[in-house]
Amino acid sequence: MRRTALDIALATAVFLAVSFVWNGTAAPLGTIFSALVFAMSYGAIRVGLVVFGRRDA
Repeated sequence: MRRTALDIALATAVFLAVSFVWNGTAAPLGTIFSALVFAMSYGAIRVGLVVFGRRDA
């Protein structure tokens, strides 16, 4: 589960960095909100894979 949390944090950081470069700093709140939604979605998928038997996810 710790590895999953690190994967979520890393994926969210990359998403946030790409979003800031893509959108510029004109819309920081929208970018941060998008990153939170991404983290929740990605986290739900990762945790779901672990819960339903794919321990290596």
